Amino acid sequence: MNRMNQPAHQNGRPASRAPRSPRLEATLASGRSPARAFLVLGFAALIAGSAGLRGALASRPASAGEAEPARAQDPSSTAPQGALVRGRVVEAGSAAPCAGTRVRSARPGAQLVGQKLGEAVTGADGRFELAGVALGATVLLVELPGRAIAVDGPFELTGAGTERTIELAEAATKGDGRIHGRLLDVAGRGLARETIALWVAHADQRSTLLDNARTWMTTTDGLGAFDLTGLPAGIYHLGWMRELAEIRTRDLWQLVILGNGSVEAIDLAPRGAATLHGQLEARGKLPDVVEIVILESLTPDSPLPRRGRGGFAVNGAFELTGIEAGFYSVGAFPVLPDGTGSSSLISRVEIRAASAAEVSLAVPAPHQETDRKDAKREGR
Repeated sequence: MNRMNQPAHQNGRPASRAPRSPRLEATLASGRSPARAFLVLGFAALIAGSAGLRGALASRPASAGEAEPARAQDPSSTAPQGALVRGRVVEAGSAAPCAGTRVRSARPGAQLVGQKLGEAVTGADGRFELAGVALGATVLLVELPGRAIAVDGPFELTGAGTERTIELAEAATKGDGRIHGRLLDVAGRGLARETIALWVAHADQRSTLLDNARTWMTTTDGLGAFDLTGLPAGIYHLGWMRELAEIRTRDLWQLVILGNGSVEAIDLAPRGAATLHGQLEARGKLPDVVEIVILESLTPDSPLPRRGRGGFAVNGAFELTGIEAGFYSVGAFPVLPDGTGSSSLISRVEIRAASAAEVSLAVPAPHQETDRKDAKREGR
């Protein structure tokens, strides 16, 4: 029987904690997440909820006069059809069936890129069936609405198939998983004394980036190496936590599927050759430093954002280098004088390999947001 450690809303101790600014310490001590967290989380939810965008970006039709690219032969036409995975999802303890649970098959590791995810939804009896699952090391991603995505496995799938009984239990604060690697700059040099963060990814997208209750942190050594140990199985985002003038962002982050006892070696580094230039447009004065967030647009094969970048606009301008080709959504998140947040209109942009792209973001000025809040409080 496979007992699943289902993350809940409780604090887990980080592997090691990097020094925080006084402002961050005060925020965490109060039990509140930074305002920027909710802005960025809402940004992720907006992208995840845009079904039309997912469909549009999954395949871009050729424009008039543009030759349709040659399509590679589908390897599945000649490859073995895979095996059958059956099973049942139940609540731990009571063994009550978990109806309406989405179960996906995937490969364990750091990426969902290029994977074709098999998918099934459990019936009233909690049972599911996945046909044609690729042979080899396999994990099952278990998504029950209102809970974090859980992981069953990894297990070795053979041609005979398998039967899985998956128990959804309360969150484990500790496990035997490990993620290690290096933080590198665009030239491949290690970045020392920087903060690496690991946070739980959620099926509903509302806790994608800054979930302080379920975040592990550590600091890179002199060669840029980091090591996070004692991790429970789950689906996470791993990234570099940067700070400029007390404004924080997460950069070079990517999706990580961690099975029970899994050890993943992951280097965080810019992997593309494109550059994104941007300008903030606002009526009125903006803060000198504004957080910029770039999320890779979702595809039908990806249940969660697979990767993203973060940076800063200084005096209204920003530049991010080393970006991989793809479709992205870009947003700016200025912090208001009272500590609350504002956000820009979301801009969607295609970034081509080894190219330079430009984007302009319309941002309400912080004083305008404050004036509207003051007027509402005063009944004007």
